[in-house]
Amino acid sequence: MKVHDFVLMAKKAQSTLKSAGMPAEHIYLVGYSDPKAIPSLVFISSAYNKLDLYHRSQLASLIQQGPLKFNFFIAGTMHLLNSRTSVDRDQLYRAVKIYGNHPLIINGFEYASKSDMDLIGQTQSELTI
Repeated sequence: MKVHDFVLMAKKAQSTLKSAGMPAEHIYLVGYSDPKAIPSLVFISSAYNKLDLYHRSQLASLIQQGPLKFNFFIAGTMHLLNSRTSVDRDQLYRAVKIYGNHPLIINGFEYASKSDMDLIGQTQSELTI
């Protein structure tokens, strides 16, 4: 599948989350470039910090589309700090950011993915030319 297909799945899932009153603030595609990993869509919001594992799994089941070929994860910003979570900050660093109107803040610090850093580097090099 192409990234565009994952974007379409993320849009459908986000509309479902909006109708449930729990929209994601950030959406990442994790494991896309890793041939050993199963691609996963990760939905992140500070509102999910208040949810326990059961309620986050319930939301993930709500947005899961079709067979379990791809993973859908719901995570709060505080859940990303936990080392036992299914998605960690290192995976997010290598992920493709699909959606996010503002920077991801984890524990009071702005977090940028590798693609964000590459984009910033390209923009700065274009400005110096």
